[in-house]
Amino acid sequence: MGSTTSSIAGVCLIGRNEGWPFISYVAVLPAYRGYGLATAMMKHALSCLHEQGEPLLLLFVTVGNKAKDVYEKLGFWSACPVTQMIYIE
Repeated sequence: MGSTTSSIAGVCLIGRNEGWPFISYVAVLPAYRGYGLATAMMKHALSCLHEQGEPLLLLFVTVGNKAKDVYEKLGFWSACPVTQMIYIE
């Protein structure tokens, strides 16, 4: 990691969609991975949602995404995976 910069190293967005809480776009620049930034951002997001009284949170992760390990360490568990989606017009 080295020197201090004013660049954004990672992002984690939280919000609501039709009343349901969500966490999305958890991302860390490659040069800053492995330092616990994603875990710290997720813990903060979960804390914010918990303070708002949210007892349940679903997290959607692309099958094969390595971030799944981070989420499992934070207490998330796998549900039924979605392996294929088709849009028919």
